[in-house]
Amino acid sequence: MIRKNIFLLILITFLSFDGEIIAQGWRQWRGPDMNGSTTTTNLPVEWSDKTNIVWNISLPGDNYSIPAIYNTNIFVTSSGSYGRILLLDIAMKNGTTVWENEIVRIEDQENKSLLDSITSIPPIVNPRCVWAFFRTGDIAAFNHDGDTLWSKNLNKESHISQKLSFEHSCFLLYDEKLYLIAETEKEHQLLLICFDAEEGHFQWIKEVSTVKSAGECSLLSYANMSTQQMILSYSDGTIALSPKDGSLIWKYDWTFSDNSLIPAIPSTEQEILIIPIIAEKRIIAIKPEVIKNNLEKEDILWEIKTDSLSKQVLPVYYEEKLYYLEDPATLICRDAKTGKQLWSGQFDLSETFDSPLLAADHKIYCISNNGTVFITGTGEYFEIIACLKMDEPHHKTSPIASNQRLFIRNDSKFYCIKNRRWIRFMDNVFLD
Repeated sequence: MIRKNIFLLILITFLSFDGEIIAQGWRQWRGPDMNGSTTTTNLPVEWSDKTNIVWNISLPGDNYSIPAIYNTNIFVTSSGSYGRILLLDIAMKNGTTVWENEIVRIEDQENKSLLDSITSIPPIVNPRCVWAFFRTGDIAAFNHDGDTLWSKNLNKESHISQKLSFEHSCFLLYDEKLYLIAETEKEHQLLLICFDAEEGHFQWIKEVSTVKSAGECSLLSYANMSTQQMILSYSDGTIALSPKDGSLIWKYDWTFSDNSLIPAIPSTEQEILIIPIIAEKRIIAIKPEVIKNNLEKEDILWEIKTDSLSKQVLPVYYEEKLYYLEDPATLICRDAKTGKQLWSGQFDLSETFDSPLLAADHKIYCISNNGTVFITGTGEYFEIIACLKMDEPHHKTSPIASNQRLFIRNDSKFYCIKNRRWIRFMDNVFLD
């Protein structure tokens, strides 16, 4: 009996360290620091049908929303049969569906591109709740057991007088509040809407800009000891807003409008903010806390010109370095504090890319549209560690990492990949 208890104690201790159960997870779009990186370790650099793939599952619909992860729960949005729009909780251990909730049902159920678009906004999770927001204007909150806490459609809210479009919407959880970006259909005004996250109570609404042309938006938080800001990037520029009331802190209007958008990238230490500007073919770095009103030339820490910055592949910040892709198929590494190029290297020139980069465990993961996963190091020079082919094409969805596992969602499958090994202890053998 004592021998058995000792085994169980050691096994539980081993698994608790292995799973990083209280680690960062991947709680909202772009990861724990909103820059495409995470601190998880021991990630795989090889896998096949027989090696390191813990599970792969088919989700109800072929969508490209990035999952959200907390502890051993993976939350993912998907379309389903009969036009159902769903939020699912997937068990990290074996890929089984813990629960599935229907949020809304779409009449045009045969329109795949519409369903893909509706479910493309990644969910958000914290230790108590998970939120799902869809381009229909529907938003819902659940506890981790799948019980509905609240749900609503923003176009049916009495606080909102104008018809809203959610084609380019995004949302953010920050300091127990939910912040959503929506656009008025007639006047193309961008609105910032704030709700109490756990109760769903309306807090306030603020017009933050009138856009010249519709385009993607991104919203992220930037906070350190001296400032709290929300950074909104959209087709006409980048602006900083107060989380308290949505008031403008500073703005930077781009010279040209561009519907292609690369979100701003905060450093993990929240010391600098890097802003790729496709319309102006350049990348700049700033310190947001020192800017007043309009961003001026003297506020720019460094600036580099780039004629071939990829419009689809989102860059990452990792260990004081910036990594991004230029066309054709060229990975660039720069010192994030100075902008100095440290190295560059090319992948197979026959490959094209639409998926954001992932940085973790001293590696960069980059997936081509053909489903080829390129893994490079983050050292002093360009080094391809591995090149692996997935079973099918891959579009738009970023690979993510948590609990020493790599998660890849391609056009029809969802994979959990981990460095697995057989462990023998006393008379027991198990696969970790």
